[in-house]
Amino acid sequence: MDAGQYVVIDFFYTTCVPCQQATPKVVQAYNMLGCNDFEVFFMEITPYDNNTACQTWCNTYGVEYPTIGTNGNGAAITNSYQIEAFPTVILIAPDRSIKIQDLYPISNAMTIVNALAPYGIQQHECGSVPACNAPQNVVAEVNEDNSITVSWDAVEGAIGYNFYVDGELTENNITTTTVTSPANQEPGTYCATVVTLCEEGLSDASNEACATIEEPITYTITATSGENGIITPNGVVDVDEGANQTFIMVADEGYQIADVFVDEVSVGVVASYTFENVIANHEISVTFEVTPAISEMEKRFNIFPNPANTKITIEGENIESIAIYNVLGQMVENIKVADNISFEICTAAFESGVYMSRIITNNGAVVTKRIVIAH
Repeated sequence: MDAGQYVVIDFFYTTCVPCQQATPKVVQAYNMLGCNDFEVFFMEITPYDNNTACQTWCNTYGVEYPTIGTNGNGAAITNSYQIEAFPTVILIAPDRSIKIQDLYPISNAMTIVNALAPYGIQQHECGSVPACNAPQNVVAEVNEDNSITVSWDAVEGAIGYNFYVDGELTENNITTTTVTSPANQEPGTYCATVVTLCEEGLSDASNEACATIEEPITYTITATSGENGIITPNGVVDVDEGANQTFIMVADEGYQIADVFVDEVSVGVVASYTFENVIANHEISVTFEVTPAISEMEKRFNIFPNPANTKITIEGENIESIAIYNVLGQMVENIKVADNISFEICTAAFESGVYMSRIITNNGAVVTKRIVIAH
């Protein structure tokens, strides 16, 4: 059950005639449902028979699943489940709840197969290899240092994972469920997928998780060089409040910045610069590159795949509505989200290009994230 399997228990005893009639049908259902290798695990318990009697029973009826008799406290287990009639076949879910209290009468094996089908228990060929499951809930996030962290849920039975960025293998047979890139990645959208390595082979690829490092915002002002080598800007660079407090200054060719003195780094930036090889009273241009900050609220939402083709999924907490705008500011989609967790949007009819999503939560917060559509 810890591995996610349901459990069928057949309570019986060897001299019980109805048990003798039902057991071949239970054995057939066991074979039809994959011989304990898939969604369900069969076992049987007798309160009256020792190991010798149980072995004879198993040989007679071809029982291959575990059998517990009096040597294994079968009587105490039967009593704890308050079993009074035989045979009694029960179904226990992975959460330990009893879904079927008494599956009886059992006309044939299909009685059991059909009773278990509503719980996602399917027919499988015995001896076939259980599927190697792909990782689930793969999420990519941009960190403050412009590195990207990708994480996913661990897969039961995994030996390791192969990690791909934009279709190229970058990490082979790793055992962690988190990968962080080096800092200061170039602006752009990076998409990751993960494949599980199992003893049986490789899984399919996971969902694609994408994260976008935004292009820096560039400002250019004119400055005049002084005889003392101090460059004073002839203006103020307006920076959105909350932007990262890291600025890249680039001057005209031939002027190398030696020191930077930043007086203010929030809404308005006023700075003076010391240049090497300065020509006095010469006007030059100075370019600021300011990387937009990623707020804690933005980190709570994930859009994938991005770039997208025919559909995107937006995940996050307490989503109330999602609006999509094109580069002209025209609304092309407006959706009320029912489940407050995620929503899938068809983008097949969207033209290729850049769009902005406006996500509103049920507590009034607004988050804007960029989406790229590439058909």
